[in-house]
Amino acid sequence: DILKHIVKMPNLSVLQLRGAHLGAAEIDLLIQIRELKKLELLYCEIEPETFARLSELSISESIRFFGTEASAEQRDDLSEALEGIEIVYG
Repeated sequence: DILKHIVKMPNLSVLQLRGAHLGAAEIDLLIQIRELKKLELLYCEIEPETFARLSELSISESIRFFGTEASAEQRDDLSEALEGIEIVYG
């Protein structure tokens, strides 16, 4: 799994994932990135029970979704949890 190696990169501040599957194990890996400024999830499949855990990530600027499904309730919950972080859905 390449994500295991990516999260160990020093000074990683911007991450773009394309076509990835995000479950609990992947979120656990992403949590290890301590100074993540921007996260882009393009055409990713996020397990419904895992979506809320995105709020556990150390994102300081923005998270962008493109082609990644999220319900209105998931969007609202994430916006509340990540207040002050730019969240974009496309």
